[in-house]
Amino acid sequence: MPPCERMPTPVAMPKLGFSMEQGTVVQWLKSAGDRVERGEAVVLIHSEKVEYEVEAQSSGKLLRILAEPGTEGPPGYLLGIIAEDGEDIEDFLRNYQPEAALQEEARAQAGAQAAAEASTTAHAARTEVAEARASPRARKLAAEKNVDLAALAAELPGNRISEDDVLRFLERHAIGLPTASRILKRIPLVGLRGEIASRMLGSWQSAAMVALSMPVDFSAPERLRQTAPAASYQDIVMRATALELRADPRLNSAIRDGNIEIYDPVNIGFAVSLDDGLIVPVVRDADRKSLAEISSERAVLVEAARDGRLKLNQVQGGTFTLSSLGSYGVTVFTPILNPPQAGILGVGAVEHLPAVAEGKIEVRPMLTLTLVFDHRVIDGSPAAAFLKAIRERLERAELD
Repeated sequence: MPPCERMPTPVAMPKLGFSMEQGTVVQWLKSAGDRVERGEAVVLIHSEKVEYEVEAQSSGKLLRILAEPGTEGPPGYLLGIIAEDGEDIEDFLRNYQPEAALQEEARAQAGAQAAAEASTTAHAARTEVAEARASPRARKLAAEKNVDLAALAAELPGNRISEDDVLRFLERHAIGLPTASRILKRIPLVGLRGEIASRMLGSWQSAAMVALSMPVDFSAPERLRQTAPAASYQDIVMRATALELRADPRLNSAIRDGNIEIYDPVNIGFAVSLDDGLIVPVVRDADRKSLAEISSERAVLVEAARDGRLKLNQVQGGTFTLSSLGSYGVTVFTPILNPPQAGILGVGAVEHLPAVAEGKIEVRPMLTLTLVFDHRVIDGSPAAAFLKAIRERLERAELD
């Protein structure tokens, strides 16, 4: 029986979430001609506010790189080819089908997440080795200028990293150095900052956004926090919102392909501020989790986001979003929809203000909620009823 003929294997742009339209090649982890093993990371791409290592789907040689760093392409876009010498690459290129490549990538995503964890561990190990090579002054300067010592060491042959080596690295990469012009700083709209800019502009251009604000007497939630001190205001609002989305799921939705899709799972994303932008981790099945479970999971996700350790599945699948600026003292603001979702809730700071209660003026803790919704999905009256229902849950502390 003749042996089965092997075909070249594509290295393709993965689809990171149903809303992904483009991804960007950040760095090739292998060079053309290198031998790679199945499951080994070969290229780093950026999209959906995360960086993702694309794995080899078979063992062989990376015979051709077709997309240099900075190249953008849609899901399925052919980045490179893994094959053995003598395999018909030209025939493969003529018959390449992006959809087939995406299906293969989807089947391998579980393995990709494990590889991402291994990559984080490997980078930590490389950083430890690089720090051992660096002089004290070099380590101090690298820390001040946010220089990745592992990246510097990869560019630098030899056994010692000096302060001058760090300065030359800064010059090569234009990190934090003043210029002769009056421009204080130039920040390219690429990577995370570019992703945020693109998505927010697209949100304004593609959705019929309307905002409704409503004050909430937060006395009952404050009393609740005395028995559950680990729960933050945002945890309490998330729990109330999740319960109302389960009761009235019209805003647990998105518009896709000319249809309103109303979802069963209530997966609530929440905005986390980072040094260069923000990211939205997701608490899945928030309506089925207790306040304590939401509080614990949200704390873990916040820590992972700020340490750069979020996994792909922790930022995917959101059906509604919360955004809070209360910790900055902002009382009222209008968040922008997180496309293609139909709703986002802005949570302001708790203020102690005069309020009328049972015919008397008392000082009460007050919080303002602002619901931004896509008017194509729901009209103003039911959206207002949805916001009012959340307020009533909070004022009665009905979170079970």
